[in-house]
This record gives sequence, structure tokens and C-alpha cells, in this order.
Amino acid sequence: MKNIFFIDRFPFNKEFFIRNEFEFLVEKGFNVRFLDLTRFLKRQEIESKLPPELEQYVVKFSSRKEFRDFIHHNLNGSVIISRVPYITSSAWMYYIIFKSKMPYVIIEQISFPSIYSTNKLKDLRHSYIKFFKKLNTKKIIGKPKEIYYFYASLFYLKSAQMIISSRIKGKSIFEKLIGKSTSVKHALSPDYKVAMEVENTVKIDEDYAVFIDQYFVHHPDFKTHRIVYNFTAEQYYTEINQFLSDFKKRTGLKVIIASHPRRQDVHTEDFKSEFDLYFNKTAELIQKSKVVLLHFSTAINFAVIFKKPFLLLHSDLFNQSNVSTGITMFSTFFDKETINMSNVDGELISNQLNFVDEEKYNEFLEKFIKHPKANDETFRDQILYIYRTLGR
Repeated sequence: MKNIFFIDRFPFNKEFFIRNEFEFLVEKGFNVRFLDLTRFLKRQEIESKLPPELEQYVVKFSSRKEFRDFIHHNLNGSVIISRVPYITSSAWMYYIIFKSKMPYVIIEQISFPSIYSTNKLKDLRHSYIKFFKKLNTKKIIGKPKEIYYFYASLFYLKSAQMIISSRIKGKSIFEKLIGKSTSVKHALSPDYKVAMEVENTVKIDEDYAVFIDQYFVHHPDFKTHRIVYNFTAEQYYTEINQFLSDFKKRTGLKVIIASHPRRQDVHTEDFKSEFDLYFNKTAELIQKSKVVLLHFSTAINFAVIFKKPFLLLHSDLFNQSNVSTGITMFSTFFDKETINMSNVDGELISNQLNFVDEEKYNEFLEKFIKHPKANDETFRDQILYIYRTLGR
């Protein structure tokens, strides 16, 4: 049996299933599974509703020992594909992988421009807030063990067989896992493949703007304090709903929402009923839209690929949050003013509504979406290449 085991920091969902081509790999005879280590890697349970037909692809573990036993029982004909950086909270996982000598491959996808704030005091404040929000008794007690496994894993360190990366330059978060024997394969962003294969399934009979939902406040990044914030769901959704309603009146465009793939049914009422929600249709919705509204979503890739105008939505609510940092990265790269939802500038919206900076779009495409050294291979081609190369 040819086993492919995927590991990520977040729970499995339909988007992961589609993007990583589980269906195709299964048809090719692979035993494809997602090893759910989220509760250990994120140090807490993260709610995720999975369609019943996809539950068979997930292997859950009640303990780290159970994961270790699973790896040792599946050594033959197996390869791990990891998207997890090598840090103290994941060192125990890599310790098990290193000791087992199971081959593993790293997937590194770069989505954001490496642009940093010039406000060092503000950055420092966010760092401290993030640190203290993450603190809890369980994490403090577990920290010495994490540090132990980090240094113990260095003793058994085994380089990745391959890294598939869309990074052009700069330091890799997987640096310690890349050795002289590691094969480096450059890759297109998965979004590029999705964009090239967009199907015509959505019928909307009028011109529209699409808002890219990032599942604010409810998303795991908020729950685990990776994103620092001090606003409530009520505050955010009241403001975004009001802005979208006003935008609709101001421009005459219908407004629809590309829902975040992790959005739970219980949270669909965050948005007003006047806005239609679509799931797993982001690329197609952007392709057919007149303009894209977003904060700092990686779905900006589709706006760039399809050469669509976009507006970067900021808010006074974000001023004490690193949400602002994410928006600023795109604002700086594209040399584009943000739209403040708390104090809307109608003239600025009008100026940006149909504007596409071709030069900036092409630069972004080359740096973050279509690596100049990447072949036009799909993810399935890369997986098959991995197996041929490793001789599994």
C-alpha cells in the first residue's frame, strides 16, 4: 500500500481535500489520510465541521503516544507531507518522525509580502499582547517539555527528502529541516491551478462586488491568539454589514460574500440576509466580479490572476490589532490607500473601483503566485514525482 499522510496545524476541511487532490490520489491507488494533530500543535481543541463523506480521510489521535505508534506501524511505503514549521510546539512531532526515519516532504507556500511596519513601538506592543493572551497554566506547565523535545529532536534531526516551495528569496521557516540532501522543487501557488481550472457553476445575473470573508473573531487564528484583537464579533459584523450595505447603494453593485471555508453553520447569520453567501466558490466569484473587497486574505491571489480591481478594507476597530499589519502589507506592496470602514471616503472608493495597476499585479504574480522557476505542474504531478524520486 502506498501511504500519503498529510499534516497541518489546522483541522481538515473540504478545501484541503480539494486543493491537495485527495480524490485523484485515491483513484491512483494511494491510501491518503490527514493526520489530525491540531489539539497538540495548537495546544487546544479547534471546532471543525466536516462533511460526513470526508470523515474517512481523517485519523484522530487521543495522545502523542498514539501518533508515535501509528507512525511505527506504517513505516513501509509511506511518506509524510508536512505544512508544519519546526518550532518548539511541533518539535515532539518531528522528534517522532526523525526517530522513525519515515521520509517526509515539506510544503512551503508564501502568500504575503515581507513588508514590516516602521512603528517599532506598536509592533512591540502587539508582541507583548500576543504573548500574554497566549499564556495559560497548561501551556506554562508544558513549555519545559516542549523545549526538551526541541533539543532532543535536534540530536535525531533528519533532513526532509524534498521541499516544494513557492518562496523566491528570504529566510525559510523550514530552514532547520533543509539539508544538503534535500531536493528543492519550486512550485506554483495552488491558487494558480485553481484559477486555471475555474468552472462555470455560479449564475448571477447582475454586476456584483464580492467580499472575501475571513471568518473574523471565530477563525482558529483568532481563537489561538495568533491574531491579536480587542473587538467583539458584534462590533465587527455590525460595521462590515453596514459598510457593505452602503457600498451597494453607493455603487449600484450587488454585494455577495465568498464565505470562508471554515465558517460554521451557526455563524452564517453574522451577515445580513441581503447578502448571498457562497462556499468553496471564491475563485469563480472573483473571476466574474467587477471588484473585490477584502482585508488581508490570500484570496487576493485570484484578484491578481484575473486582473480584478480590489479595495483593502481597514477599520478603527483594527488599530490595536495585528489585523492592521496584514492589511498594511498589501497596502504597501500595491501602493494603495486603504478604505476605512469607520469613516468612509466615497471619493477614494470611486477612484479605486475600476483601477488595476498592471505593473504591480505582474510583480505580485511573479513573486508570490507563479514562481519563475516552477514548471506548470499541478499538485498531483508533484506528489507523483515525490513517489518516483523516493522510490516508494
